[in-house]
Amino acid sequence: MKFSKYNYFVPFKRSFILFNGLSHKFMILSKNTAKKTENVFKSTKNFKDLSPIILNKFKNSMFIIEDDFDEHNYIKQKYDESINRKYYTLSILPTYNCNFSCWYCWQKHLKETMSEEIVEKTKKHIELYLRKNEIKLFELAWFGGEPLLQFKKHIVNISRFAINLCNELNIKFFNSITTNGFLMNKTIVDQMKELHFSSFQITIDGDRDSHNKTRHDSNSSSFDIILKNIVYLLQELNYVRVTLRYNYTTENLNINLIVNQLNEIIPPELRNRIDFLPRKVWQIEDEKIDNSIILKILKTISKNGYNIENPDIKSNFTACYVERKHFNTIFHSGAVDKCSNIDPAAAKGYLNNDGEIIWNSENNFNLNNECLPCVFLPLCMGGCSQHKDYYNKNNCFKCDYSEKFFYDMIVNYCEAIFLNQKR
Repeated sequence: MKFSKYNYFVPFKRSFILFNGLSHKFMILSKNTAKKTENVFKSTKNFKDLSPIILNKFKNSMFIIEDDFDEHNYIKQKYDESINRKYYTLSILPTYNCNFSCWYCWQKHLKETMSEEIVEKTKKHIELYLRKNEIKLFELAWFGGEPLLQFKKHIVNISRFAINLCNELNIKFFNSITTNGFLMNKTIVDQMKELHFSSFQITIDGDRDSHNKTRHDSNSSSFDIILKNIVYLLQELNYVRVTLRYNYTTENLNINLIVNQLNEIIPPELRNRIDFLPRKVWQIEDEKIDNSIILKILKTISKNGYNIENPDIKSNFTACYVERKHFNTIFHSGAVDKCSNIDPAAAKGYLNNDGEIIWNSENNFNLNNECLPCVFLPLCMGGCSQHKDYYNKNNCFKCDYSEKFFYDMIVNYCEAIFLNQKR
């Protein structure tokens, strides 16, 4: 037997986390125990030195593995399983327009919408793809712009087509949406049930005043309207959960104020169906916000009855969902790419008249050779897929992450699990 290459000893409060990157299992150790364990990991050649109980725990958590166990091959196997699942997600941006203009959003929000011609090509694509690829589960993932601006015209139309087709082909189907939630009125929510919407990501930008400065509506508090819409959604669709994404900056980190204002609107019985997801606005440097602040946010949110969405550990051994074989994005213009977070003009493909995707260039998401020996490989899997594509095509490499980044990631992941278990 041997010790895994992907064992990490991470300082955590007054103790240490022993974490394995392959299994995502962890133990909390005192400082003395952590030091002794680390010394054992460095020096033990004879595993009989370990008690049978400890040895079994280490083996079951993959801290200890067999001599002939190839960890790189294990990672590759898990990666292949993830990217080849017969689960097709089609991300659709029915419009590039939005009812807000958030300062951090990189989109230009042009008042451009899918034409009827692109809608028909999209429907042809869905039928062609589902019949050709033996798909078991089909997800329409609505994105934007603000997709609800085109709910009645395009979302309903394409969703009904997909539902009928999936019923014919015996394929499971559901709708998901990333929305600012402002337009999610009673009429839309009632139709969402019929259209099998089951996954929602809705964003707030801090407390009421901070949020309303970013998402300004001249006639009302968008903060209150969005949260009331979430409450109505959860009450009417009692089978759904909502991921409430909190975009934080150095200016909107007053978590006690935020939670108090959330609690004014969201009743206690609905909070456990809200998965709170803190995400730093990308323009803010990591070093500007100490991770202890994020831990306080997680603790405060959990204490008030909300669930915590697990942070950035790559539990499925892919850097991003766009690397999956059965994942594509159709922009309002008919342009096609894997990633939805790019300028449509930079998309690598387009839909032809038959609904087939014609690729102008290949996506190259393979791991850089420089990543393979990295001890953090299973936590990162090479980073952003667009960066990997660029590095591979231009024969260059740049690692965007530090050891502290990964240690903070592990701490936040473990803390989220602890807090969710306590609730």
